[in-house]
Formats: sequence, structure tokens, C-alpha cells
Amino acid sequence: MVQGRTGTGSVVPLMVRVPEDLRDRIKAAADTNGRSQNSEIVATLEEKYPAPVSAMPDLAEIYRLMDRVHEAAPDEDEQDRRLVDANQLLTKAGAPIILRFSTERDVWGNREIYMSRVKAQK
Repeated sequence: MVQGRTGTGSVVPLMVRVPEDLRDRIKAAADTNGRSQNSEIVATLEEKYPAPVSAMPDLAEIYRLMDRVHEAAPDEDEQDRRLVDANQLLTKAGAPIILRFSTERDVWGNREIYMSRVKAQK
């Protein structure tokens, strides 16, 4: 295997047979876009089959959600509502974690919030 030019992974050869008129359209598009036929095909395939996006939000976003829940203290009912909202956002984003309240309290008597891995569903 050959290392890809973008450094995103290995490049492997792929033999594809296409009708002549399709090859001509690929060549015309490649000429218009100023690239090789191979690069044109790869760009088209990347559009059709994009790389999967990480389902994990960045830590700054997770901490922002945790802060929003924590800021509702000492109103624990509001904290509960905000925790549900935060977990709905994480679930919608496909994140493999949820936020939970610990049974422990911080030094000010507030509930502590932590991240927990979501169990894989079968």
C-alpha cells in the first residue's frame, strides 16, 4: 500500500471498468477542475461517501453542558431538566457518553456531575 498524499490513510489500487462515454465525462470534468482523472474520481467518491464524523463532541462542549447544569444549583428540579436536555443533545449527536449526577456532593453541598459511557445496544 502507498501512503496517501493527504496523510489520511493508505492508498490502494482499485480496478474499475466504466463505459467509454462515462470515461469521457470524467476526463472532461477532470480537465475543467484542473486535476487528473484519478483525482476527479476520488473527489467524486469522497462527496458521495464522506468519511464518518466522530460522534464524540469536543471536551469544551461537554464541559459547557456540564456547567449549564451546574449553574442551576441549588434548584435541583431545574438541574434535572437541564441534565435531560444535555443528554438529549449528546444522544442526538451520537455521542457515546451521557451526563449523570453523582451520589456525592461537592464542598458546597451541590450534586457533582460526571460523564458516563453509554452501554452499546445489541
